[in-house]
Amino acid sequence: LPLTFSILKLLKEKTIVKNASAYEYMAGLDNLFTDYYGILTQNTMQIESIFLEDSQVDKENLLGLKHLVSNEMFSFFTESISVNSIAFSAQLHNEVRYFGNNIECCLIRYLFSLDVNYRNFRNSLQRPIISSSPYLSESKLSYTVIKMDDKWEYVRLYIKGTPETLLDYMTMFIQPGQVLGKFNKDYYDKIKMK
Repeated sequence: LPLTFSILKLLKEKTIVKNASAYEYMAGLDNLFTDYYGILTQNTMQIESIFLEDSQVDKENLLGLKHLVSNEMFSFFTESISVNSIAFSAQLHNEVRYFGNNIECCLIRYLFSLDVNYRNFRNSLQRPIISSSPYLSESKLSYTVIKMDDKWEYVRLYIKGTPETLLDYMTMFIQPGQVLGKFNKDYYDKIKMK
C-alpha cells in the first residue's frame, strides 16, 4: 500500500522512475539537487594519477607520460586502453563528443591529449581484435583478445574490471625494463600506499 501511494505521488509530479524499488525512497524526498548541465562537475571524468612501471604519475605530469615511462610500456598502455573499450568519439557541430561508458570516454580523451588516436589500434591489420566481451555485471569484467602475429601462435588478452575482481586473477606485473614481477600482498600494499 505505501508503494502505491508513492507511485501516485510521483506520477502527479510528472516523475517517471524506471526502478520500482526507488519509488518509495524518492517519494520521501523533499529536495533533490542535480548538476543537470554539468556546471559543477563539468560533466567529465578526469584522471588524477596513473601507476605505471612501479611509480605514480600525478596529474601535473600526465601529459608528459610518454617521457616518464619506457617506450614499450607507453605502447602497451595506450594499446590496452584503445582496444579494450567500446567508447568512441565523433565530430559533431565543430565539437568532439565522446560516447560510451564515462570511464572509457575519459581514457580515450586522455589518449587524444597524448596525441594517440585509439582508432589506429582498433583498426590495426597487424594486431586485429579477434574476440571481445563487453562489461558484464555478473563477472564484473570485460576483455579483448588481439592477434599478435601472423601464425596465430601469440595472442594478447586485455582484461578490465573492478579492482577486487582483477586482484583475484593477478599473479604477475610488469616492472621497469619489461621484467615480470610476482604480484603478492606486499606489492598490493605498496600500490595502495601511493
